[in-house]
Amino acid sequence: MSNNIGTTANDPINSEQEDTELKNNPHSKVDSDDTKAEDKKEKNELNEILKGGLKEGNRHKSLVKLVSHFIHYNLPDDTIYAMANFFNKQNDPPKDDATIYREVKGVLKQYRKIKGEFWKVVRNMKGYINVDIN
Repeated sequence: MSNNIGTTANDPINSEQEDTELKNNPHSKVDSDDTKAEDKKEKNELNEILKGGLKEGNRHKSLVKLVSHFIHYNLPDDTIYAMANFFNKQNDPPKDDATIYREVKGVLKQYRKIKGEFWKVVRNMKGYINVDIN
Protein backbone atom coordinates (compact mmCIF):
# COMPACT_ATOMS: atom_id res chain seq x y z
CA MET A 1 0.00 0.00 0.00
CA SER A 2 1.41 3.32 -1.07
CA ASN A 3 1.01 6.35 1.15
CA ASN A 4 1.43 9.40 -1.15
CA ILE A 5 1.03 12.35 1.14
CA GLY A 6 2.11 15.69 -0.26
CA THR A 7 3.21 16.49 -3.78
CA THR A 8 5.90 15.32 -6.10
CA ALA A 9 8.44 17.53 -7.80
CA ASN A 10 7.00 16.55 -11.17
CA ASP A 11 3.52 17.85 -10.33
CA PRO A 12 3.24 20.98 -12.57
CA ILE A 13 0.30 22.52 -10.74
CA ASN A 14 1.93 22.42 -7.34
CA SER A 15 5.34 23.44 -8.73
CA GLU A 16 3.85 26.60 -10.23
CA GLN A 17 2.02 27.32 -6.99
CA GLU A 18 5.22 26.85 -4.97
CA ASP A 19 7.16 29.11 -7.36
CA THR A 20 4.50 31.82 -7.03
CA GLU A 21 4.51 31.53 -3.24
CA LEU A 22 8.30 31.77 -3.13
CA LYS A 23 8.38 34.81 -5.42
CA ASN A 24 5.71 36.58 -3.35
CA ASN A 25 7.42 35.85 -0.04
CA PRO A 26 9.66 38.83 0.90
CA HIS A 27 11.93 36.48 2.89
CA SER A 28 12.41 34.10 -0.01
CA LYS A 29 15.81 33.76 -1.65
CA VAL A 30 14.22 33.39 -5.11
CA ASP A 31 15.25 36.34 -7.29
CA SER A 32 12.63 37.93 -9.47
CA ASP A 33 13.47 39.45 -12.84
CA ASP A 34 13.07 42.91 -11.23
CA THR A 35 15.58 42.04 -8.51
CA LYS A 36 18.10 40.77 -11.06
CA ALA A 37 17.67 43.94 -13.13
CA GLU A 38 18.17 46.11 -10.03
CA ASP A 39 21.31 44.15 -9.08
CA LYS A 40 22.72 44.57 -12.58
CA LYS A 41 21.94 48.30 -12.55
CA GLU A 42 23.64 48.71 -9.15
CA LYS A 43 26.67 46.73 -10.34
CA ASN A 44 26.97 48.96 -13.44
CA GLU A 45 26.67 52.10 -11.28
CA LEU A 46 29.40 50.86 -8.95
CA ASN A 47 31.65 50.03 -11.91
CA GLU A 48 31.22 53.57 -13.22
CA ILE A 49 31.92 55.03 -9.78
CA LEU A 50 35.09 52.96 -9.40
CA LYS A 51 36.40 54.31 -12.70
CA GLY A 52 36.61 57.69 -11.00
CA GLY A 53 37.06 60.95 -12.83
CA LEU A 54 33.97 62.41 -11.16
CA LYS A 55 33.55 66.16 -11.12
CA GLU A 56 32.38 68.26 -8.19
CA GLY A 57 28.76 67.62 -7.28
CA ASN A 58 28.74 63.84 -7.76
CA ARG A 59 31.61 62.84 -5.52
CA HIS A 60 29.89 62.73 -2.11
CA LYS A 61 26.87 60.73 -3.29
CA SER A 62 29.14 58.29 -5.11
CA LEU A 63 31.43 57.94 -2.11
CA VAL A 64 28.46 57.15 0.15
CA LYS A 65 27.20 54.54 -2.33
CA LEU A 66 30.66 52.98 -2.56
CA VAL A 67 31.21 52.89 1.21
CA SER A 68 27.73 51.44 1.76
CA HIS A 69 28.51 48.70 -0.75
CA PHE A 70 31.74 47.85 1.07
CA ILE A 71 29.90 47.77 4.40
CA HIS A 72 27.33 45.42 2.89
CA TYR A 73 30.15 43.00 2.07
CA ASN A 74 31.63 43.32 5.59
CA LEU A 75 34.94 44.90 4.63
CA PRO A 76 36.97 46.16 7.60
CA ASP A 77 37.03 49.91 8.22
CA ASP A 78 40.71 50.32 7.30
CA THR A 79 40.08 48.68 3.91
CA ILE A 80 37.08 50.94 3.36
CA TYR A 81 39.19 54.03 4.14
CA ALA A 82 41.90 52.83 1.74
CA MET A 83 39.40 52.18 -1.06
CA ALA A 84 37.75 55.56 -0.45
CA ASN A 85 41.14 57.30 -0.72
CA PHE A 86 41.92 55.41 -3.93
CA PHE A 87 38.51 56.39 -5.35
CA ASN A 88 39.08 60.01 -4.33
CA LYS A 89 42.45 60.23 -6.07
CA GLN A 90 40.76 59.28 -9.37
CA ASN A 91 38.36 62.25 -9.19
CA ASP A 92 38.85 65.65 -10.77
CA PRO A 93 39.58 67.46 -8.52
CA PRO A 94 40.11 65.10 -5.59
CA LYS A 95 38.97 66.16 -2.14
CA ASP A 96 41.54 66.55 0.61
CA ASP A 97 42.26 63.47 2.75
CA ALA A 98 40.71 64.96 5.90
CA THR A 99 37.39 65.51 4.11
CA ILE A 100 37.34 61.95 2.78
CA TYR A 101 38.15 60.59 6.25
CA ARG A 102 35.34 62.66 7.79
CA GLU A 103 32.79 61.61 5.16
CA VAL A 104 33.67 57.89 5.41
CA LYS A 105 33.64 58.08 9.19
CA GLY A 106 30.14 59.59 9.05
CA VAL A 107 28.82 56.77 6.86
CA LEU A 108 30.47 54.11 9.05
CA LYS A 109 28.94 55.71 12.13
CA GLN A 110 25.47 55.36 10.60
CA TYR A 111 26.03 51.61 10.21
CA ARG A 112 27.86 51.04 13.50
CA LYS A 113 24.82 50.41 15.67
CA ILE A 114 21.23 50.06 14.54
CA LYS A 115 18.51 49.47 17.13
CA GLY A 116 14.88 48.45 16.94
CA GLU A 117 12.31 47.85 19.64
CA PHE A 118 13.36 44.23 20.21
CA TRP A 119 16.68 43.93 18.37
CA LYS A 120 20.09 45.49 17.91
CA VAL A 121 22.68 45.12 15.14
CA VAL A 122 26.25 46.15 15.90
CA ARG A 123 29.07 46.27 13.32
CA ASN A 124 32.64 46.40 14.58
CA MET A 125 35.66 47.97 12.89
CA LYS A 126 36.72 44.63 11.40
CA GLY A 127 33.41 44.35 9.55
CA TYR A 128 31.89 41.69 11.81
CA ILE A 129 28.22 42.01 12.63
CA ASN A 130 26.55 40.98 15.86
CA VAL A 131 22.77 40.69 16.05
CA ASP A 132 20.97 40.64 19.40
CA ILE A 133 17.27 39.83 19.59
CA ASN A 134 15.54 40.43 22.91
